[in-house]
Amino acid sequence: MSTADQLVREIYNWIEQWEQCAEKLKKLARELESLREKCNASECVSSSLTVIGAGCVVAAGVTVLTGGAGAPFLFGLGGVYGGISTGISVVTMITEHLLSSDTMKEAEKRVEKCNKIKIKIQKLFDQLRNERRRERYFADPDDLDRDVLNEILRALARLRGLHFSINQRSSQEQMDTLGGVLSSVGLKADGRLLGRVLATGAGLLVKKVFKSGMRRVLKGGIMVVGGGFVFGFELAEATDKWKDMIQKNHVTQASQSLKDTADELLQITEALKEDLDNINRLFTRRAR
Repeated sequence: MSTADQLVREIYNWIEQWEQCAEKLKKLARELESLREKCNASECVSSSLTVIGAGCVVAAGVTVLTGGAGAPFLFGLGGVYGGISTGISVVTMITEHLLSSDTMKEAEKRVEKCNKIKIKIQKLFDQLRNERRRERYFADPDDLDRDVLNEILRALARLRGLHFSINQRSSQEQMDTLGGVLSSVGLKADGRLLGRVLATGAGLLVKKVFKSGMRRVLKGGIMVVGGGFVFGFELAEATDKWKDMIQKNHVTQASQSLKDTADELLQITEALKEDLDNINRLFTRRAR
């Protein structure tokens, strides 16, 4: 497999990992909402108890309920699960679930994997650039940039089973669209032409996502830098924000923030997939 082919596959992998992370955040939001509803309904079911491994007091008594016990009364969202020697508030229970949930751990793994893939994409791009430079002499650095981008476009075509030579002039639309995708990965630009393509593509991507209805950029942790999207999403920082909301008895606000973040991630990944599909549609048209 060529370097360009590997790079293209890693781009798709990167997008997929962000999608999976978004789905985990949505699932975690549902879990928090479910816990809150049980608390509001004065219920303490075994599934909730296993999160913190604590007992509960029934009404004003000192009966300890564990594991598969029934449903004792709670005293509002700020109520306390009271064991014989410990008292654990509902807020603490929900916070513990946020921090220790298997769903949260899965989301963390996805973010970590995305960051590793991002580094790999940059390395593959640099490797491809060096390979093309060794293969041919480029008097103008812009010609090298164009050749590298065309090689990536060829790899996209090969992924769809298309094999033909790309005319540089007719592929400018595809090149700019590819620039938007590469800019979202945070690709570093050395050459002038590459810098222009990344900037143009980033601007097109931002316009597309805003046009689709996205209005909460930055709220979920996704940044607009230099006119383009950069996945500056740090799950650890976002988790601190959600934890703070919960501890202030704003569980609903925390779960909504989780869903907002997930929606933002999915809106951008959907735009990226659509851009890649548009590139391939142009290939298909020319292949007819």
